Amino acid sequence: MSFDEAAMIHEGLIGTGLTAYFGRGDGILYVNWYKVYVPAVLLIGLLYVPFLLRLPRRYSLRLLLAGCLFLGSAIGVEMLESYAVSHRLGNVGLLRLFEETGEMLGVVLATHAFLLYLCDSVARFSLQFREQSETASTLGMHATGPSTSLRRERPG
Repeated sequence: MSFDEAAMIHEGLIGTGLTAYFGRGDGILYVNWYKVYVPAVLLIGLLYVPFLLRLPRRYSLRLLLAGCLFLGSAIGVEMLESYAVSHRLGNVGLLRLFEETGEMLGVVLATHAFLLYLCDSVARFSLQFREQSETASTLGMHATGPSTSLRRERPG
């Protein structure tokens, strides 16, 4: 998705080809790339259903929310932009801001869900620092700074 966004494949290559073949749309379908991407997104979404069903509910719901926010912004808000452009309603800069912000919030929520899953499902390590006692220093034991210990914990 990031490559597509950076290279503007959906708007450039695919959008230009579809516009040349079908002509320009009207209203929310003013931009033609939806005709290719919406079915592709639905198909890929169906392929992810078994993955989401295997995850604990708290993670799958977060990923589903993240995906809905991302796609709602990427496709839904862009459809509003298409409507505004096709009806010459003026500057669509604010709509683009909402689109990009919603997409990035979706990415952040998905990353958060994956990190929560990672934290809950793997062993944790903690690093503890403690000052040396004065007695140990005077006896010449570990005379160079604080001591550390590494302890492995299993998720509870």
